[in-house]
Amino acid sequence: NTQDLQKWRKSGNRLFRCFVNATRANPVSLSC
Repeated sequence: NTQDLQKWRKSGNRLFRCFVNATRANPVSLSC
């Protein structure tokens, strides 16, 4: 399901970046 993964990455790219930034800044608080 590579196509599904690519679609998810496109649609959730912003959310994913936000999650990564949040976990790097403060692993306890995942609020963006």
